[in-house]
Amino acid sequence: MKVTRSCFSLLKPGKPPYRILFFGTDFFAIPPLKMLLQNAGSTNNRLIEHVEVVCPPERRRVINKKLLKGTNHMTVREFAQEQDLLIHYWQGKDGWPNNYCLNGPYDIGVVASFGYLIPNRVLDVCLRGSLNIHPSLLPQWRGAAPMTYAILEGAKQTGVSIVEVSRNRFDRGKIFLQEKFQIPDNVMFDELSTSLSIQGTKMLFRALSNFDEMSNNAKLQSNVGISHAPKATKEIGFINWNEHTWLHVWRTWRALSTRVGVHTSWKGKKVRLVTMTSDTFEDNLDELEDALPGQPRFDKEKNILFIKCKDGWAGFTSLQVECKSVISAKDFSNSYLQTSRHSKNHIFEILDSYISESPLKEDKIQT
Repeated sequence: MKVTRSCFSLLKPGKPPYRILFFGTDFFAIPPLKMLLQNAGSTNNRLIEHVEVVCPPERRRVINKKLLKGTNHMTVREFAQEQDLLIHYWQGKDGWPNNYCLNGPYDIGVVASFGYLIPNRVLDVCLRGSLNIHPSLLPQWRGAAPMTYAILEGAKQTGVSIVEVSRNRFDRGKIFLQEKFQIPDNVMFDELSTSLSIQGTKMLFRALSNFDEMSNNAKLQSNVGISHAPKATKEIGFINWNEHTWLHVWRTWRALSTRVGVHTSWKGKKVRLVTMTSDTFEDNLDELEDALPGQPRFDKEKNILFIKCKDGWAGFTSLQVECKSVISAKDFSNSYLQTSRHSKNHIFEILDSYISESPLKEDKIQT
């Protein structure tokens, strides 16, 4: 990797207005990137001179269109292309080959939900170092999925940390700023991500505005309260109806439904549990006691498909059978429960090691 001298002002290297190299991937990174660009275009109190973006060339995802209503799943790549920004596409673990040319040097790197360990040779092109917007109170939930684990563990509080990007390891840098955030009851992942991203953006600009002072006063992370939040995989979204309680299913759905998804199995077919409801299942006591974990019951009045879990019934209003479109609970009942081929002995089961790479039909977008 080579660094060519920027065409921008180098009269005050390392001083504002800053030349920023921004690292990001998903929609958590959009608010801080937007704010950096807005400041770069302002005429008063300008902190930012120029922004360039580092992101993966193509992160392929499959998201149900119905899940996108009212949410924003734009990636950094899409936003940067829309804004006609200079993009450096990250290739593999090391980023770029040795002959790749950056337009640096840069003053400060900014990292938000990037997901890759940045090699030291890349960190070194930022004269003053790099800052990471991490959505937890470090050292709690170090890793790629702190918001996911906050919801899975039923935490009442999390926060945002503005930290130095550490060399050779994730999330070990000195802390510039930390602020707490009270997690709303029953919050969805996307809602929590948006709130923490906005909070983190404000904190980032406070850090940039007082960079010298905060750099000098940055504190080492505590050795107490360390926990980890590794990347969320499909497997943690597999429901085990024998062992998982209603609360576990509810938290899993809120944390993963728009990410890796929440899945079960019906007659050997993978089923995505698209939309869950907090409604309860009311039936006679004898039937509740006799029901097996994974046994389905369709409530015609509420149009909800209930599935027996360890300590109750989890309700769903839409599902997606492998290689099929998203359908309502009523349509699932008509197609799979009310047929002559259906037996009351059929139950939903855990997927175990079953992983299908089959595309989901029609109701998908790839980005």
